[in-house]
Amino acid sequence: MYKRQEQTGPYRIPRPLKAGQVPIPANLEDLPDIREEIAQYWNSVQCLDIAVGNICLLYTSRCV
Repeated sequence: MYKRQEQTGPYRIPRPLKAGQVPIPANLEDLPDIREEIAQYWNSVQCLDIAVGNICLLYTSRCV
């Protein structure tokens, strides 16, 4: 199983999701490993969202 690392830097997620906080789609079994995988996925999506937001801020600050 994947071991979660502490996040640092500009792309740190302010409130990472834990396995017990994620909804499980109806087509998947509600197992601990699946919950952990889905939580990791949503945390990755949050990190990507932060990164794109930072890129947009940089772009708009240089284009104005």
